[in-house]
Amino acid sequence: MKLSDLFLHQILGLPGNPEHNPLTIGWIFEDAQLLDVRIDVLHSTVGALFEVRSSYLPGELNIDSLNCGVMMFRKTTGVTWATTSPRERPNPQVWEVAECHIEQTASGVEAKPLGGNYGMDLIINAESVEFYAGRLPALPDGIPSYPDHIDVTGLVPGWEMDFSPTNVWTLGPAPANTL
Repeated sequence: MKLSDLFLHQILGLPGNPEHNPLTIGWIFEDAQLLDVRIDVLHSTVGALFEVRSSYLPGELNIDSLNCGVMMFRKTTGVTWATTSPRERPNPQVWEVAECHIEQTASGVEAKPLGGNYGMDLIINAESVEFYAGRLPALPDGIPSYPDHIDVTGLVPGWEMDFSPTNVWTLGPAPANTL
């Protein structure tokens, strides 16, 4: 499957230990890299794509082979993006996550993956969120030096890459499997 298939299909039959749900442990995303946020207006879905090889996630979950993570927000009601220093930001560059807070609210979930170095602030409100962790077999070992690569295609996770999800965790109302 392609990463982009997650916009249309949920895969909820994968393992995901509830005691180690990354969606409830804010620091576990520290040093992950937020690469892309896509909005599917037709399906009210927002996807946030992460490079996780640089984060605590693989070690904390005891799955060292993880190299990609995707948060899929279903029935999204709001997306807010802000940065304090866009002009000083090198291109291409990723947002290094300092922390990620996901709270359950009366209307669903609110996620705040906050970037450290460039003051990134992203807030997503939705009915529910799924976090898929897995492997992109095509990725090379190691994380590229972004300022040294104008085109990072194939070096970091991309929506049209083949994805092998190994784990899924959810927050919000119990979703129905759509795949």
